[in-house]
Amino acid sequence: MDKLEKLKIAHEIMSYLRAPDVFKNISDTFTLLNKLHNDANMLTGKSFSNMTPENLRLFSLALIVEVTEFLQEFNWKEWKRNNKVVYRQKVTAEFADIIAFIGTLIVLLNSAGIHPEELAMAYLSKEAENVNRFMKGY
Repeated sequence: MDKLEKLKIAHEIMSYLRAPDVFKNISDTFTLLNKLHNDANMLTGKSFSNMTPENLRLFSLALIVEVTEFLQEFNWKEWKRNNKVVYRQKVTAEFADIIAFIGTLIVLLNSAGIHPEELAMAYLSKEAENVNRFMKGY
């Protein structure tokens, strides 16, 4: 792939990331996440939606565990020769768990005054930086 083709792809990525619907969907998603957390709080009598050191620790560790479980579904150990079968259903379920805990962390950050739109902007900025790095052969 030559530099012009790479530049076209980078431009397409950047224009997608600037689309106004990206933020609308983030807001809609966050509204749903917030409702689910409020419902869970009412059912359990516990508040998992407030930023506390315990909640931050709990859900960050849970995210790490889920990422580890996701990795375990693949043949990622180069030194180990195994022909583990990769099951699509298990991979998607583990990835859904990752997304769920990221959503919980978004709710916690929002309760601490860091809004989802701010997180989305930080993500888009990081993606732009990564595309720029890629273009420079980073």
